[in-house]
Amino acid sequence: MQKKTKKLLRISELAERAGVSKSTIKHYVNDGLLPSPVKTSKNMAYYDESCVEKIRFIKKIQKERFLPLDVIKRLIDSGKSYDEELELSKAILKSHKISPGSIPVRESKIERLTGYPLDKIHILEQEGVILPFFKNHIKYYDEADCKIIEIMKIRENLGVPFDYSLETIRIYRDSILKAVNEDIHLFTRSFIGDIPTKQAIKFMTEADETLDSFMVLFRYKMLRTISEGIIGEINDLPHNLALLNIFPIEGRYLPGLPPKDIFLKMGYYFCKGEYESAARLAGERLQGKVDPGIAAFAILADLLIGEVGEAIKKVERYIPKPCPRTLENTTAALAYLFSIGQASGLSVPMYYTKKMLAYLKRIEISEERHVLVKVFSRYVCGAIYIVLPKNFETRGDGIEMLSRLNKLLTGKKIRKENLPEWLAKTLDFEILPALEIRTNRFLAEGYLGQGVYGEALKCLERIIEIADPEGEHSNWARMKRVEIKR
Repeated sequence: MQKKTKKLLRISELAERAGVSKSTIKHYVNDGLLPSPVKTSKNMAYYDESCVEKIRFIKKIQKERFLPLDVIKRLIDSGKSYDEELELSKAILKSHKISPGSIPVRESKIERLTGYPLDKIHILEQEGVILPFFKNHIKYYDEADCKIIEIMKIRENLGVPFDYSLETIRIYRDSILKAVNEDIHLFTRSFIGDIPTKQAIKFMTEADETLDSFMVLFRYKMLRTISEGIIGEINDLPHNLALLNIFPIEGRYLPGLPPKDIFLKMGYYFCKGEYESAARLAGERLQGKVDPGIAAFAILADLLIGEVGEAIKKVERYIPKPCPRTLENTTAALAYLFSIGQASGLSVPMYYTKKMLAYLKRIEISEERHVLVKVFSRYVCGAIYIVLPKNFETRGDGIEMLSRLNKLLTGKKIRKENLPEWLAKTLDFEILPALEIRTNRFLAEGYLGQGVYGEALKCLERIIEIADPEGEHSNWARMKRVEIKR
């Protein structure tokens, strides 16, 4: 044991060398920022020497960049350099003032001077992004217009599409126009005629510079705050993933042996929780073949046994892009959803989210005829839409999809033609009730997020009515009901 702990540190030694408290070290371990210590007894643990530098790095990042711990963890896990974050903040906070006495540029010279196409400059004019003026019937662009044109050119050189820049600028244009109009009205009502002219000019020049600084600072602060919120919601995704799964079930109506039909056999294994058997069966059928239908079951089985990487490989091979088949789109979306929860850093989760949304959008517009596939796909799509970070603006669509599904489940109008008796009963008495409980739970979360408490209460009451009274769903619903009624 002495050999084993020779290059390790006790928590008191680590705290002293890193310059932090013991509670801080324990907090970092609990948050996954530091590896768990080597336990030698109930009350004795040792930490690797590398933890000293890790703690110093974490404290440095917190001090210089004011990042929360969950974001720091993702940055550390990704192994990337994030010096550009500090450089970006410095760049945003620079104030570019228009030089006094600058010479306006004629329209005939603007393209040559800026190196930017005249047709795009005209689009910026039509959008009200630049505001040229006329003198003696000749159009001129002032220094502010030229700087805006230069900004558009720089963004395109960095690879930002013109249409995306234009759409982004529209958002700020509309907000700034509204703010400037209200600012002028407020100034006019409050000061014009009531203070000396020199003081009014001072307000409009020197004091306005503080507003310019405020807008830059506030935009930067809001970008950070909202982004941190998105990261927090992404970090919550693993918990929501667990709620999606309805398997295994009790299986009261399952036959003693699995059926011979491969799709029924897959369903049988899923119901019993024998996911590895399902994965093996699908893998055998996929050898040397391209069968997206079987691949969909193989992907689902991989996800249920925790093989997310294998699931993504199958998506990339068999379902590389959204297709007309709803089941394949659904399992591909699930694979990317599970990958989001496991990804480190910031860019990779966003990439997976974009890929997932492409498959979900295809599900949303599909006209699936097989009722069970339709129920499953709409459940997955609606639930994911609700749990995604709110900036994706999918919550409303998710609520609408699950509301329609909930009516179908409550009315017990799901057709089960040509199904074996054991499967029909399993659906009626085990799978569909479990699906209804979770559908109401996701709906309740969605309504609570929108502040629609009456509809949320209806969903909670339904969960309490049909779920196991001692189960997790009932306990959760009762707790939420108390919170709403306070």
